[in-house]
Amino acid sequence: MTTVQPSDYKDYLDENNNEIIINDTVDAINSKISFYGKNNSVVFGKKIRMNRFNLQFHGDNGHFRIGDNSIFIGDVILGSDCSARIGNNFESAGVMLINAAEKTSVTIGSYCRFNAHIQLRTHDSHPIFDVNTRERINKSKSIHIGNKVWLGNSVSVLKGVWIGDNCVVGLHSIVTKDIRNNCLAVGNPAEIISENIDWGLEGLTRFPFPSYKHIEIL
Repeated sequence: MTTVQPSDYKDYLDENNNEIIINDTVDAINSKISFYGKNNSVVFGKKIRMNRFNLQFHGDNGHFRIGDNSIFIGDVILGSDCSARIGNNFESAGVMLINAAEKTSVTIGSYCRFNAHIQLRTHDSHPIFDVNTRERINKSKSIHIGNKVWLGNSVSVLKGVWIGDNCVVGLHSIVTKDIRNNCLAVGNPAEIISENIDWGLEGLTRFPFPSYKHIEIL
């Protein structure tokens, strides 16, 4: 296992072909990247800020990418042949977790806003079997989150979920099934309660106080 500190991110390439590519500047505080295998890659876009960023590659051929003008706080754990791709202008307000295993991926679009204690998991951590057939019943599946999605505090998104563009998921919700574009969903499990919605990227606590009479669609 090799652990790379932020001071060594730039132009990093080791004997196991693990690589870190920085396109501009990365402001990383209390952060590290750990490689347990080979042929893993990390790509940072322009103007990236990371805090308590802990990226772990637990296998080979993993890939992590985050786009321009993004802020990430939290942990990413990737198994062999797994990936996490985050678009531009992403912001996490607190610690979050991305966890992918068994050749699955997590894809997050641009202009997303995630509150604290978000979990995105493509797997259940342990296999579960039918006692009669001995067949496994909880296969891992990839997660897709579209552009301009807002996840409230303590939201969990589980394996196989597809969330469309311009969606909002209320705090403490557990998402177990797809949410189509422009929907508001809440609950455990999350259910759609409003359709044809959109939301503003500027928070209501900003100063000067924003006045929302209408919204400009991205």
